[in-house]
Amino acid sequence: MDDLNNTILWLDSQEEKPEPSELKKIAGEGILTCLEDAIMALKENQDIRHVTEQWKFVPRVVEELAKLEDGNRSLSKEELSKQAITCRRVYKLEFENEDTIPAKDKRLKRSGSNDYDCQKTEIRPDDPGFDSDETIVMTEEEIHQACRGLSSMH
Repeated sequence: MDDLNNTILWLDSQEEKPEPSELKKIAGEGILTCLEDAIMALKENQDIRHVTEQWKFVPRVVEELAKLEDGNRSLSKEELSKQAITCRRVYKLEFENEDTIPAKDKRLKRSGSNDYDCQKTEIRPDDPGFDSDETIVMTEEEIHQACRGLSSMH
């Protein structure tokens, strides 16, 4: 929520401001888009710093991922990409819970093993390709603890 609040403050300080009713939505979408750019850079074996240089305002989660990339040579780009995808899912869930971004469904499913984008879809056990071994159910506290653990890894 800090990223969302800071992004809203930044948007509100700009000369061209979005409508007040749109601030939260635009901030949430901007954070997710920045995360998607970071994920894509990692998938293409590029540095996240390249992404951060292109954005005028960088969410803390992307800054933390860039620090991890710079400071922790034991993490491969693939491992870092997995962390970024996890962060994106957590942020997306939080934003959906806060009604920051619209949600057709409240559950997320990755569309394919090589796809970095999360698609909203309902997951049912009878769906083709359903694999309960890949399903992770976390409480809100576990999600927050995982986020704290990620930011303290650098």
